[in-house]
Amino acid sequence: MSMIDNSILLSTAHLNAGVHDLWRYAVINMSNYEDTHTVGFIMNQQVVNFDVKSIPQVYSIKAPMPTSPCPIYCGGPVSTDKITICHSSEYANKHTTPLNDHSSLTFNEQIFVDINQGKGPKHWKIMLGYCAWLPGQLESEIKQKNSWMVADIDDFMWGKYKRKAKMWTRICEKKGSEQASQFLSTLA
Repeated sequence: MSMIDNSILLSTAHLNAGVHDLWRYAVINMSNYEDTHTVGFIMNQQVVNFDVKSIPQVYSIKAPMPTSPCPIYCGGPVSTDKITICHSSEYANKHTTPLNDHSSLTFNEQIFVDINQGKGPKHWKIMLGYCAWLPGQLESEIKQKNSWMVADIDDFMWGKYKRKAKMWTRICEKKGSEQASQFLSTLA
C-alpha cells in the first residue's frame, strides 16, 4: 500500500511561497493505483476562461449541462485538453473508473443526464487535466523537498470556494485540531 492511498496532498509553505500559482494552496485528490505514474486532481483551482456552457461545443455533448453554478476546475497541468468529472464514489455508470475509495472519474453524456435528474453523484466537479508524477517522484518530493503534506481525504475537497486558499486553510485547520486533540489525549 502506498503512502498516498486514500489521501489528499496539501501544498506546504514552501510551495505556497513559490512562483507557480497552480501549486499554491493546492489540495490534490490522489489515486490509489499506480501503473507507470501517480495521478491526482487539484480540487481547488478554478478555471476562469472556460465555463460549463462551452462543454457541448468543445466536446460534442448533446446532454443538457448543469444549470446551477458550475465552476470548471484545472485538475492539473497534464492533458488540459481532456475533461472528466471527478465525483463521490456512490455513483457509477458503465464508464466510471474508481480513483480511490472515496471518489471516481466519469465522462460521458449519461452523468450529465443523471446530474440534471437528481440521480447523479452527491459531490462532483468538472475537471480539465490532471496531475502526474513518475514512479518515485512524488515520494521523493514529499521526503526531500518538503513540498507536500499527506492527509486523509476530507469532504472539504468538494467545496466550491472562490478563493483556493480557503479550502486549503479549512482542511489544514481541521487536521491541526485533530492532531492537537490526539496529542492531548495521550497526556491525560
